Amino acid sequence: MAKEEITIKSLSEDTRVNIDYADDDIVIIDDNIRNLISPIQARLSMNVILIVKSGKIASTVNNERLELTANQFVICPPNVGISDIMSSPNFRYRAVFFTNRILRNFLREKITVWDALMCSRSVKIFSMDEDYLAMHEHFYAVIQLITQKGSDKPYTKDVIHALLRAAFIGLGGEMELLANKDTEPQGNMDKLFREFMALLGGSEIKHNTVAYYAEKLCVSPKYLSSVCKRNSGKTANEWISERLQEEVRYSLEHTDLSIKQICYQLGFSTPSFFSKYVRANFGVTPLQLRRRSR
Repeated sequence: MAKEEITIKSLSEDTRVNIDYADDDIVIIDDNIRNLISPIQARLSMNVILIVKSGKIASTVNNERLELTANQFVICPPNVGISDIMSSPNFRYRAVFFTNRILRNFLREKITVWDALMCSRSVKIFSMDEDYLAMHEHFYAVIQLITQKGSDKPYTKDVIHALLRAAFIGLGGEMELLANKDTEPQGNMDKLFREFMALLGGSEIKHNTVAYYAEKLCVSPKYLSSVCKRNSGKTANEWISERLQEEVRYSLEHTDLSIKQICYQLGFSTPSFFSKYVRANFGVTPLQLRRRSR
């Protein structure tokens, strides 16, 4: 997998952006935007959550005109096109950019909530209630304190990631409540897709075929793939491959299981086959992938 980066094109030289925290997987910005020249065009290759603290902002996102006001937040998946940005003079925002890799590491088994809500790869806008807003401010205050006072201390990145993981889990719960409140009942095809995502997320053996999940759901592999494609833009096999890659990466980078244990736990037939899979998808051996994160 290529390293995910933030890509912003044609920003005005007068724009001021203060980065509060950044590593390979996360960037946090708490700032305002001044003197934007319209139209601005940007394409973000990371996920982004943008929270409006005050004022309002309007922009065209994937050819749809959107407007956000104070105490609203928007979640954008990667590769969303943004243009024609306009903001009020008192506009202030907080933005968190993050890779798919860290998102899945944070949410783990709860990633099904995120996938179900963001499966269409469209932009989602939510309003924050006072309780969630207060929780968010507390999380950010602690992170800001760590970055300002303890950036040179050991394990600073680990502490920040632990805090952000807790915040993301809280966000997932908030998103699920808001989605259940705002979304109308969905049809049978959506129900099947949600069942597939839940089965995929809950399956201990990750190296499975489309036929395996189709049999569990009592449909044909072709029909399951067509349902996934219609609901998310991805086939069932693409979802399985993506989930398997993230599980392999996580197991090698963040657990103390032996490579042989990981191989059999994820459903690979032999360590040799597992090694070939890792080489093909990550360009290194399982041991090299593990050492790279230590």
